[in-house]
Amino acid sequence: MEKDISIDELLKMELKDPEFKKGYEAENAKLASSVAIYKAREDLGWTQRELAEKADVPQSTVEKAERDNDFK
Repeated sequence: MEKDISIDELLKMELKDPEFKKGYEAENAKLASSVAIYKAREDLGWTQRELAEKADVPQSTVEKAERDNDFK
């Protein structure tokens, strides 16, 4: 019979693998950036279009930054 394992226990085991840990930390950083952009924009009461105009980027760049966490 298999032992039940929590997600926290599984993550702790997986993080022992340096390659997994590096990827996990990179994804966590991208997610944190996306959340920070979204929160700051919302706190200012700006739409994505307003932020894009102020940042001199297309609105699609702001949308992608908030949604995909995979912007350059």
